[in-house]
Amino acid sequence: MENKFCDGRLKMSFELRIIAAYSDNRVIGKNGNIPFNFKADKNRFAKRTEGKPIIMGRLTYKSIGRVLPNRYNIILSSNPSYEVEGAYCATSFDEAVEAARADFESEEEVAYVVGGERVYRRALESPLLTRLELTEVHIDVDIKDGDKVTYFPEFGPEWVVERREEGTYTRNKGGVMVPYSFVDYVR
Repeated sequence: MENKFCDGRLKMSFELRIIAAYSDNRVIGKNGNIPFNFKADKNRFAKRTEGKPIIMGRLTYKSIGRVLPNRYNIILSSNPSYEVEGAYCATSFDEAVEAARADFESEEEVAYVVGGERVYRRALESPLLTRLELTEVHIDVDIKDGDKVTYFPEFGPEWVVERREEGTYTRNKGGVMVPYSFVDYVR
C-alpha cells in the first residue's frame, strides 16, 4: 500500500529516532531526575525535537513534569485510563508509533523516542529506528544503595558513528569541567 498525501503526492517513509543523554556508566536517570543538566544538551534536544512527535514513558513524563510545547507528546502507560491534558496516551509502543505516524502533515516524517529505559529498549528492537542522537557525558554517576537508577541500553555493532562533536560544560558544584560528546549513530 502506498503512503500518500491527500493530494496524491507520495510521502517519504517514517523515521523513528532516539535522543538521549547518558553517563559513562550508562545512567540516564537517578531517583527520578536526570543526573546532568547543561545548556548545550538542552538546546540540542529542543532544536531536534521541536515540531515533531515525541514518545516517552509515564515516568519520563512525570520527571519532566509537563507536556513539552511545540511537540506532539505521546505518553506510554499500561493503564488504559491514564490521561494527560495536551498529550496522547498510548498503552503500547506500537500504538504510540502509529499515533506519531498519524500526526504528520509534511513530507518529513520523523518522531523521537525520549525515554525512559524500557521505551528505549523497545525502540532499539524496532525496524523503524534509523538514528541514535546521543549525548555521551564522560562521567560516572555515583550510585548508592537504595538509589532508583535507570540506564541507557547497550546497542549493537550495526550502529556506526555518522557524526561526533566534543565539548565540555561546567558543573554547578565546584566548577568542575565535564567533557561530553554529541554522537549521531546510524544503521
